[in-house]
Amino acid sequence: MKKYGLVIVLLAVTAFCRSQGIDEERMERDIQIAENILSTLERKETSSQIFVYSNDRFEGSYVEGYGVIFNTSYRHGRTVIADTKGTHKLYGDAVVSNLPEGSSTREVKAFRLNLDSLAQAQNKEWVEKMKTFLVDYADLISQLKPEDKIMVTSGSGNNGDWFALEARASGTSTINEGPTVEISKKDLIDYKSGKINRNEALKQVKVIRAASKEEVAQDVELLASIFERLYKSDLSNTYYLSGGVGYGKIPEFGVVFRMRVYSSSRNEGFHRIVTRNQSGLSQDERNEIVKGMYPDFLKELKRNIIQYGRTVKSLGGNEMLMFKVRLTECKGCDIPKNLELSIKASDLKSYDSGKMNESSAIAKLNVKEIGNQ
Repeated sequence: MKKYGLVIVLLAVTAFCRSQGIDEERMERDIQIAENILSTLERKETSSQIFVYSNDRFEGSYVEGYGVIFNTSYRHGRTVIADTKGTHKLYGDAVVSNLPEGSSTREVKAFRLNLDSLAQAQNKEWVEKMKTFLVDYADLISQLKPEDKIMVTSGSGNNGDWFALEARASGTSTINEGPTVEISKKDLIDYKSGKINRNEALKQVKVIRAASKEEVAQDVELLASIFERLYKSDLSNTYYLSGGVGYGKIPEFGVVFRMRVYSSSRNEGFHRIVTRNQSGLSQDERNEIVKGMYPDFLKELKRNIIQYGRTVKSLGGNEMLMFKVRLTECKGCDIPKNLELSIKASDLKSYDSGKMNESSAIAKLNVKEIGNQ
């Protein structure tokens, strides 16, 4: 009877533990709905007619042990968009300085803008819109625990495609700066249950000042440069970078790095696998090779994050090191569209000090495959 009683208890404990897990499909659905709400709120005009501009929609991610982070990868503002070739295009009115004589203010190669006051106004209005989202809609993400948080940030890096306010050369590390807002699930529970009113809930939203370039530690920039070198086509055996590695510091969370990797080039209808110097490939031949590369790419990426991520000493023990990777296009290949890998700084420090081996450290990585090709 004792044996059967123990079995029943174990089964009950197992069922309870499973019930505490996250239904990933449901979480993904909730996040996508929230992304749509955020995009709608962001596009809404304000009384001062300062619009929020984004070249990319909001992207949400569930991070175990933290909560959900929503990021818009591009600096908001309808005033200027600049591409990596250095061409600026003006949207709306702006004060232009150092404009070359005879140049058109609609499209010029190099100039700087004095937009501090406009940026402050945009930041303020963006924060108010995000507060509305957090208090009125973030509870739609139903599986979060009371201690979890919901964060919206406009400054967790860029993948090197487009920048706001000033152009930078392609292939260099870049950092975006923008405000971050955050609320705990517990505060939302208190609001929805009537323990606090809406104004009190709004006061619980934490507005976190963006880290400046000077405040981002040198070891963060160094890690970005290491990965830029590791994934150039002459060193990588799988996918490669053609641009830089974007990075950004999210206060009280950690550092987020962004990579976009490629696999091949195309010329006159035929494909060339760049890192393996295989050319004259049909689409099907190319896709088969690219698909086969994925397991090796993921395995090597995990090892690189552990081996080189330990060089970042400036993070607190509970802060995270996160890599968000957009994979090469390969339709019908059954590989993810995006990868998200994260690990606590304390685990990297344990590995660096010899308290855990490499395989144990890799096991601490939280790996999320997003989408399917």
